[in-house]
Amino acid sequence: MNETLFQDLQQMDQILQQTKEISSAFLAGIDNLPVDVAKGLNW
Repeated sequence: MNETLFQDLQQMDQILQQTKEISSAFLAGIDNLPVDVAKGLNW
């Protein structure tokens, strides 16, 4: 029983890591957005 619990925790940890990576990439994209807009206005 403890083994399956451990596996579940590992799986949850993986999902959390992926979520963190996705959200940081998303936030980085938002941070770069105004720069892209400013570049677009300079054309």
